[in-house]
Amino acid sequence: MAGEPLIENAPATDLSYRVFAGPTVIVTGKSPILNVKEQKTYDFRWACVYVTGKDGWLLAVSQATRLSA
Repeated sequence: MAGEPLIENAPATDLSYRVFAGPTVIVTGKSPILNVKEQKTYDFRWACVYVTGKDGWLLAVSQATRLSA
């Protein structure tokens, strides 16, 4: 994946934060990602789950799905 765009570095819109006990936070959003081979940008919907650890917030899991054109 060297040189491929990363969802973590993409601009985000439609952000939503849900805070749970623990503390745990689920963040969802939408980001445009450039497909380098096609030179075409696609929108992705993504979700990240953060939990607190000894040194602060930790990313527990993330997932992204390309939206239909």
